[in-house]
Amino acid sequence: MITPQGDNLIFIMSAPRSGSTLLGVLLSASEEATCPSELWIQLPYAALDPNQKLVDADYDQNLANEAIVTLFPRDKDGTEPVHEAIRRHYSQLLAKSGTRCLIDKTPRYYHIPWFLSERWPAARMIWLRRSPLDVITSCKSHWGISVAEQMGEQASPHTHDCTTAFTKLNRFFGERPEAPRIKYEDLVSDGGTSLRHLFEQLGLAAPKGDPLQYQASPGSSADQDSPRFGDDKVWQHKTAHRGSIGRWKTGLDRDELTLVLTRLGRDCFAEQGYAEEYDEALGMIGGTLPRSKPDQAKPKDPADNHFAIRRQLSAAQEELRNLRTQLDDLSKNSVLAGKDKDQEIDLLRSQLDELSRNSTSAGEAKDWEIELLRSQLEEMQRELTAACEEKDKAANRANMAEAQLADLEKNFTALESDYNERGTVIENQGKKAAELEATIHGQLEKMNQLYSQVEELKKSVWLTEQDRDAWKTRAEGEEQASP
Repeated sequence: MITPQGDNLIFIMSAPRSGSTLLGVLLSASEEATCPSELWIQLPYAALDPNQKLVDADYDQNLANEAIVTLFPRDKDGTEPVHEAIRRHYSQLLAKSGTRCLIDKTPRYYHIPWFLSERWPAARMIWLRRSPLDVITSCKSHWGISVAEQMGEQASPHTHDCTTAFTKLNRFFGERPEAPRIKYEDLVSDGGTSLRHLFEQLGLAAPKGDPLQYQASPGSSADQDSPRFGDDKVWQHKTAHRGSIGRWKTGLDRDELTLVLTRLGRDCFAEQGYAEEYDEALGMIGGTLPRSKPDQAKPKDPADNHFAIRRQLSAAQEELRNLRTQLDDLSKNSVLAGKDKDQEIDLLRSQLDELSRNSTSAGEAKDWEIELLRSQLEEMQRELTAACEEKDKAANRANMAEAQLADLEKNFTALESDYNERGTVIENQGKKAAELEATIHGQLEKMNQLYSQVEELKKSVWLTEQDRDAWKTRAEGEEQASP
């Protein structure tokens, strides 16, 4: 059973495309653990926390969060209903597997490591690292996401996968040196040594035989009857292999390497244990990175970026509103045009039927009126066909507008996240400035105290010298007065 504190719960923390599916499968080979498909369940839970900025919506998301928290308040014993619901779901998955520990391997949890640590303090958190260049190459080849988009040249939610993920996980696990960690490269190439060590750290019984061989187990991410989120290519093999190591050397061109090394920097690689790979990649592009042009240089003041993002957000919001208005107008016009033509044709048909019935009794006198109405009906049908064609064109324009709207919303979400992160940087810098100001003020106070002490010492020295001279004069006088 999973306790409210997170006993028997394990999180695999990594950037996407880092091998979390493989590691989850290998760990679930133990008789004491199960790793279902990616669950994602903690992200909407974290979005209810006012300190998290994860969700943007047309409605007021913050107000919706307040309403949900008000609707489901804490119980008298302090239990959060949403937390309890997640705990029960975890426990049900665990009971179904018949094992002792549940592993949640959702990569996007890199957004919320501190939240998970706070809400599930007894849970174990594994840091799975992989070469940043191989992660980026895998995102490019497997998902078709350009390196420019991953590095933020064309901002999208995927930009976080290879920027925010590295930064947050480096910082979080840098604060927790005792946390279990493993490199993807060691996992697949050291014959199971690092994997056995990880089993020991987690207190799990290692499987008998080769720990790098795997197969489906009930309720695990390998279970063919369970929902599948993760890397399906894992199931093309039955054992861990080294074939995905170093693919960046052929998967990234010179310009892409230059962009990645410039944006991430050597420290990002070094904090994950890949400084040598950074140096190797730098050597492949000539040993130096190009200097930024003046118009490409980052502004010295973070507030410049902060307000620039704010302006981009406002422009994106205005464009979203305009596109929605155009889309609504196109839909309304196409529907109304079709209805009007249908009504006119129905009226003409009614008149034609009425005249046909009358012509039976009145003879040929009405034939010319019937022919006239038939001509009008044919003309109306041609107009209806044209209206339908125009309606189809309007529908195509609406579909294009919807696609543009989706792209804008995607970019808007990324911009909002970037804006919030930059706002946090500014706020932190303000706090640091205030702390420095307080420190300087304290140092000045100490300096003033030292100056006062120095003056006192000077005064004491002067008095001592005066006393010495007086004693010396008195002693000389007494010596001369003696016979």
